[in-house]
Amino acid sequence: MTSGITMIGDWGRQTRDSLDRALQASIEVCGRNAEQACRHAVILMAQSASAMAKKAPARRPILKDGAGFEYINTYKKGQKQPIPLHKFKFEQSKNNAAWQKKWNINGTWAQARKIKNRGLAKRSWLWGLRKLGGAEGGKGAIPGTSRVYSIVDKNQFDFVKEDRLHYIWEAMPKGWQAEVRMRAGNKIMAQAANKIERDWTRTMGNSGALGARRTFESFAKRAA
Repeated sequence: MTSGITMIGDWGRQTRDSLDRALQASIEVCGRNAEQACRHAVILMAQSASAMAKKAPARRPILKDGAGFEYINTYKKGQKQPIPLHKFKFEQSKNNAAWQKKWNINGTWAQARKIKNRGLAKRSWLWGLRKLGGAEGGKGAIPGTSRVYSIVDKNQFDFVKEDRLHYIWEAMPKGWQAEVRMRAGNKIMAQAANKIERDWTRTMGNSGALGARRTFESFAKRAA
């Protein structure tokens, strides 16, 4: 989706500037206060990150080692390197308790190939959003993998959505951080534009033609 993005100039800075303008519109046009605008922006960015996260296939691909034996790569929590699991271990362990114990085999080869936590990266971005006033994404949040918190001092406040899923970086496409800022900014600006249009339509319905031009100029100023 974004893996083919070509960076022109300082695109990260441009998207940050665009989001800053969108936050201003969220306050001045949509009527949110600064805290509400920040909360809303973080929710939109998390939703965009969730939409961009890659979803694993339903089953692990079958690979072959140097000797031609089939295997799949498995992963354990806290380990980044894959652990090979060979098909012949299941064949030896079938109806043989001794081999099952030796290879620590549970279930079947087909069951081992199935990816249990498929879609976890997508869901993880939505965990904890209830703290910001958003909808909680899915169920079964893994403790310690997601955190939503605020940084407040006398001069500023920030809301932070943190995703610590150990493979989250591999699940995200190139350029995703700037992309989620841009998407959030675009959504906020679209909301502001719709608000201005609704206000303009309502004002025109309640005013005569003599005040129409002056009224339009005031709305155009808000949109600038």
